[in-house]
Amino acid sequence: MAENQYIPLGQTSLVVSAEDERLQIQTEYSTHPYARIATTVTNSGQVVHKIERKLKRAVASEEEQSRLERVMRQQHSDIVRTIEGSVTERAPEVHEGPAVKTVHSETHEDPEAVEQRLAELESASSTAVGIAPENEHQLDSTKTDLVDRLREIPGLEHVFHLDAEGNFRGQASQKLFKKSHSKLFKSIPELMSIFSMLEGDDPARESGVCEIEYDRVYYASAGRDCYFITVKREDPDTDFEKEIKSIICPR
Repeated sequence: MAENQYIPLGQTSLVVSAEDERLQIQTEYSTHPYARIATTVTNSGQVVHKIERKLKRAVASEEEQSRLERVMRQQHSDIVRTIEGSVTERAPEVHEGPAVKTVHSETHEDPEAVEQRLAELESASSTAVGIAPENEHQLDSTKTDLVDRLREIPGLEHVFHLDAEGNFRGQASQKLFKKSHSKLFKSIPELMSIFSMLEGDDPARESGVCEIEYDRVYYASAGRDCYFITVKREDPDTDFEKEIKSIICPR
C-alpha cells in the first residue's frame, strides 16, 4: 500500500465580517515534516493565526482516517465559530475538500476577545492526537483535561501553555501573552529557569508552582509542559498556589 493512501478530507470556510474583511479558514492533514492537522486563518493571503495538533504517526487505516476527519471537523467548526464571535449559536456549515463556504458575520466584537479565545483553543489543541488500530488510543486528553481543571479554579483568567524549552503552544497564545504581559514576556527564559531542566533527551523541567506577580501571575511546570497562569481574584479565601499545585503536581 502507498504510504499516503489514507488522506483525511480537509475543510475550507470564508468568514466575511461586518467591515467586509474576508478571512479564509482552512483545516488540513499533512505528513511532512511530521504528521499533523492544522487550521490556518489567512487575511488577503497573509497568515494571521495557525492552530496545529501533532499526530503520533501518520494515518494508516480507513478507521483512523474517519476518526481523524471527525476531529478535524470539530476543530474547524470551533475556530470558525470563535472568529464569528458567536460561540453559543449554531455551528456554521462547512464543506469538505476544496469547496468554500462563505459565512457573513455581523459581529463587532472586540478583536482582543477573539484573540484570547483563539489562544484558549490553541491551549486545548496542543495535545498530540493518538491514532492506532482498533481504537487502541483515542485523542490524548490528559493535557487538555489539565487545562480544563485549571480553568475551574475560581478567579482563574487565562492559561498560557508552553513546552519545557519556552516555546508557546500556538501563535495566538504567544501574541496575547506578549501584548498583555510584555515585561514578563522578555524575561521568559529567566522565569522558566526557576525550575531546572532535567537530564535526558526529552526536554523536561522539575515540577512546581511559583507566584511571579502577587495575586496576578503564576508559573507552573509539569515536566514537559509549562504554564503561565493569570488570575483575577473573586474569592478572598482562594489559595491560588495551592489549587494550581494540586492539579499540576498531584501526589
